[in-house]
Amino acid sequence: MMRILPVLILAMSGFLVSVAMSISVIFIPVKLESMFQDEHIIGALLSLEPFLVVVFCFFLPAMLRFQGTLYWLALMLPIKGIAFNLMQYSSVWTWGGAIILLGIAGGGQITLYQYWCSQYCSQMFSGNQGMVLGIFATAISLGLAVGPYFQAELLSMATYFPLLQQWQLNNASGLILLFGVLGTLPVMMIYRSAPHRQTIESYSFVDCYRRTKGAMLAIVTTGCCFFSCTGFLVLYGLDNQLDDAPYLFSAFILGALMLELPIAAISDRVDRKYMIVLCIMVSMSCVSFLPIAITHFYYAVTLLFIWGGFMGAIYSVALALISELCEQDGLLVSSCTYTLMENIGGIIGLILTGLFTTLIGGDALVYVLMAACLAYFAYALTRYPIR
Repeated sequence: MMRILPVLILAMSGFLVSVAMSISVIFIPVKLESMFQDEHIIGALLSLEPFLVVVFCFFLPAMLRFQGTLYWLALMLPIKGIAFNLMQYSSVWTWGGAIILLGIAGGGQITLYQYWCSQYCSQMFSGNQGMVLGIFATAISLGLAVGPYFQAELLSMATYFPLLQQWQLNNASGLILLFGVLGTLPVMMIYRSAPHRQTIESYSFVDCYRRTKGAMLAIVTTGCCFFSCTGFLVLYGLDNQLDDAPYLFSAFILGALMLELPIAAISDRVDRKYMIVLCIMVSMSCVSFLPIAITHFYYAVTLLFIWGGFMGAIYSVALALISELCEQDGLLVSSCTYTLMENIGGIIGLILTGLFTTLIGGDALVYVLMAACLAYFAYALTRYPIR
């Protein structure tokens, strides 16, 4: 029981950080649309966050050779505070700066927790990495799913408690800061297991990509789909006159919460490459039916629940596959490359979705996601033998 405790605490921290990210997923695109009313600008601004995470991942190995994990986690707190102050203004420049800082802080926290968890699991759970990493990934999905509900409940409580208003918890930006700060506290209980300053590793980003190309390209596809959904799924539902559109993303994440861990556990017993292909196939089928289902709330949430489960499972299965293929001294670079690929996909998805939404309308979201799934499926058919 004691050896699983660090994983559970890391999962708790990841949960709190992902609650903050979930609130920003709903709050920031709607706020930007009310201020600028241009999907092209919105897509460009939202793509700043994954772009900064990409830059962060490039420098993370060098940063961890300078100071340990806990030092950089502590540094994320003042960055979130600056972002909170910038969100109090209505300029495109201040909001661009706020999104950049939130990307560095939120993405940096998740990347560091992911590296910490994967290193610990490779040492303590070598035979069941898929299931154990699935616990961490499920906690992330849970935070993303319940974030809107936490936001609604806390904002309603703020009207009755003046102290919450005094602490600036009567608006979404204050809640983003609160949960981001709370996400740093639990890991202090397991500081002894934190990765310390690193020596120079024998792996490079290119070496890691070549060893795990199939898993990395799957993460690019998943990042493209996930980030596009975070930025435009709610707006897509509103464009189709769906009154409960804010709950669409929650259904997507709830599917990841319920189905991700069972699928990750199954992947421990089968070839993970083919499990990833299966998840992409199911995701592609769900995307193709989204324009039909989006006009009916219950059809839409059922479809998004299934899609979210299989899309979310790719994160756990791919991370377990990467941890297996990369040796112990390559886990830092492999974790950075994993996050790098996810956010490259996110940048591509957000920019293309914002651009084509401006040109051809709301269905551009479906076209971009379908193209991403087809591209990976075409790669898998030419690289993996059919048994």
